[in-house]
This record gives sequence, structure tokens and C-alpha cells, in this order.
Amino acid sequence: EAMACWKVVGGEGKGGIIVREGQGLDSQKAQERLSTGALVRELCLEGGRLQYELVSGTGPRTGWVSLIVDSKKLLQQAGEEHPSQPGPAKLSVVRPLPASKWVAKYQHGPRARCRLFCAFGAGSDASGYGHWNAIVADEFPDLELALLQIPGR
Repeated sequence: EAMACWKVVGGEGKGGIIVREGQGLDSQKAQERLSTGALVRELCLEGGRLQYELVSGTGPRTGWVSLIVDSKKLLQQAGEEHPSQPGPAKLSVVRPLPASKWVAKYQHGPRARCRLFCAFGAGSDASGYGHWNAIVADEFPDLELALLQIPGR
């Protein structure tokens, strides 16, 4: 008998959902979360808790998760999606930029799904905008800035 597949639909904006090493809610939390959009294979389903094996997405290879928390659905069986209600496009997390003399201020955002390159006009340089990285990291964790410094400026 084929095991059911589930899709993570909760944890949006939080980096995914909490995974525990054991079935109980008091068991040890895994170091990373199971990403929103991840697909998992059901190994065991008991009392609203799912033991899974990761099929696609990021997070622990196996563990236990809750199906519902505070009336919010965290996982749904794959195939239950409602095409008449499209959600926002899902982008992959961007890879860190390699070192470059063109990039003056850059801090990789581990959850960033979009990168904004900022170039500054004549008489200006990136040093005056270094505080932008901290603002963006706090307010927009899915965005990272790369402040460009044109050589010769």
C-alpha cells in the first residue's frame, strides 16, 4: 500500500513549520524547520501528528509535525490544492553572492528569495547607504540588498 504524500502549507513568513524528533509535543525540536511547500511521505499518523520522510523541499530528513495548530492547517494531503485559489509565486532562496570589488556592502539573507542591486549616482557612493541592510533584514527578510560601488568612485 502506497503511503500518502503531504504538502506543507503552514509556516509562511516563519521559515516553515516546527519539527520534533519524537511524537510528543514535549520532545526535542529539530534544529531547522520544514519549509513551506515541502513534500513529505507519511510514515505514521497518530492523533493529529505526522511522522514523515522528506521528499522535496528543505528541512530535516525525517521527524514529527502537527497537522493543525491553533485552527491553522500546517499540512494538507498532496492533491488537495485548490487551483481556483492561486497563491503567490514561490521563489527559491537565492545563493550568496561571490566576493566582488563591485559590491561594497552585502550581507547574505539566509531566507532571501529576491536580491536588489542598488547603484548610486554621481557624487555618491555605497557608504552612505550601509544602514539599509539592517532595515531590510528586519522588515523584509525575503529580500537582500547588494550595494554596488562602481570602481573609480
